[in-house]
Amino acid sequence: MGRMVPELKSGIASLTGWRPGDAGLLHRVLNLRGVMADQKRTEPISLEECVERVSAYDAAWANDRIGRWAVRTSDTDTLVGYAGFTPAVLVNRPNDFEIGARFDPAFQRCGLARQLQSLCQRFVFDVRGQDRILTFHAIGLYGTNEDGTSKIPHLLSQYEYHGRLVTVTGEEVELYELSRQRYLELNGSAELGRGQ
Repeated sequence: MGRMVPELKSGIASLTGWRPGDAGLLHRVLNLRGVMADQKRTEPISLEECVERVSAYDAAWANDRIGRWAVRTSDTDTLVGYAGFTPAVLVNRPNDFEIGARFDPAFQRCGLARQLQSLCQRFVFDVRGQDRILTFHAIGLYGTNEDGTSKIPHLLSQYEYHGRLVTVTGEEVELYELSRQRYLELNGSAELGRGQ
C-alpha cells in the first residue's frame, strides 16, 4: 500500500490507490447480488480472495506502472468498487491491457460506468501512450438479437469487434479492441486533468 498511484477524479467518483482496510470494503461490494451475477459467481467471494486481489492491484502499479484503482464516491469518499487494467493474459495477449470494472449496482444508472471508462481510456492513451486496450465478455452476456448475435452494450460502441476466442481457462468469449488511433479519431487528445 502507499505506492505512487495516479489519482483521477470525475463528477461522481474518484480513482485512487488502495488503502488499509479496503479489502474488507471490496469484499462487501463484490458479494452484492448484481455484481455476483456479472461475474458468473454462485459462491460468495472470500475475504481472503479480496485481500489477494487488493494486494495484486496495488503491486501492479509498481511492476507494470498501470493497474486497477479503487473507485470511491467524490462526496463521501466511500469505496464502491474498482476500475482499471490488468495484462490480458486470459486471452493470451500479455503485452496488451484489459480494461475492467466492478462496482456497487446502486450506481449503475447515474453515469458512473461511462465516467470510469472515459477516465481509464484517457489515462491509458493520453498518459501512457498505449497502442490499444482490450475488453472481452462471455457470449450473450448482454442478451442476444433475433438472429442469434450478441447484443453490444452502448459502452462498447467505440470498440471494434474482434470475434470469438477461447480463453486460457477454456471459456469462449467475445473480444473487443479499441486502438489508440481510433480513440483519437473519435475523441481527440485531451490533457488528463486532476480534480476535474
